[in-house]
Amino acid sequence: MRCRRESSGLRPVDPLRDMSAIADLIQASFSDDLDQSGYAMLREMRTMGRLGAFLWLLGAWGGGPNTALSGFVWVEEGRIVGNVTVTPSPHTPDRWIISNVAVAQEYRGRGIARGLMQAALEMIAESGGHIATLQVRDDNSVARHIYETLGFRVVGGTAYLHNDRILPAKGSQLSDDGWHHLTSADAESIYRLARVATPLAVQAEWPVRRRHYHFGLEQHLLDQLYKLLGKVPSLRLAVRDADTVCASVIVRPNLRNVPQVELIVHPDVRGRFEHGLIAHALSHIHRWGGHQAVAYHPTYHPEGVAALIAAGFRVKRTLLLMAREL
Repeated sequence: MRCRRESSGLRPVDPLRDMSAIADLIQASFSDDLDQSGYAMLREMRTMGRLGAFLWLLGAWGGGPNTALSGFVWVEEGRIVGNVTVTPSPHTPDRWIISNVAVAQEYRGRGIARGLMQAALEMIAESGGHIATLQVRDDNSVARHIYETLGFRVVGGTAYLHNDRILPAKGSQLSDDGWHHLTSADAESIYRLARVATPLAVQAEWPVRRRHYHFGLEQHLLDQLYKLLGKVPSLRLAVRDADTVCASVIVRPNLRNVPQVELIVHPDVRGRFEHGLIAHALSHIHRWGGHQAVAYHPTYHPEGVAALIAAGFRVKRTLLLMAREL
């Protein structure tokens, strides 16, 4: 099998010599999708390409780039023209993640991506994995077709939205519909709401964590710091039905002063509170001098995506989560 793969151009990743070429290929293939953390990962991969053997022997390499050390490359005339990364899920031992499926532009349409995917699935099966997952842009019809013919099915997705012109909300949008500011005592209620609002198939890949909704003294001190620096502090607002939180919006600040708007709505009341909650979030951002905001909203809540767009957000890209049982 190894001889057949090498003669066909397919071989396992060699972390001591492939990192720089893989980084170049990933940047060329996904330049529109890379954010700051993505470019930081590429810089570290290129550093390993220059100092890989030295760092490897010292055991000094840790963190982000390790996720790129397992997988396959496709070589043509000594040049790496294809790549796939295969890593075990950090949450569930029998789930594996396929990522960085990239083929150089001039080599597409030759079956290289399919060959890389088949090798990745074989590796997962040999390692005892039972489920393989990946993400793909919803407008990448070629890649989606390959994955679907290999047995992958869409189980969820995320719309990445950006608003670069925050405007003050109209008075009618800020009507009092029973909004409540959340405190640290509400953390468990928001966590339960997030669990109910997230499909089980999505939670299997991206578990809902309690700590993500913990509002303690540390966050309070950070908010005071943001205010002193003239940046947008956090906001935690919710709608209650009796003693139960049924909808919430959270503004999560950062030092770049481009806060994230996180909207969570119970499936039974979707379509009722999205516009009002987003209006309050944008009013808060505008009041503290913010001019931009981002949102990463699930596609299984289309009412939320529509409300964000109506409030001035635009969709930069949508990534679909696909899964296949082995």
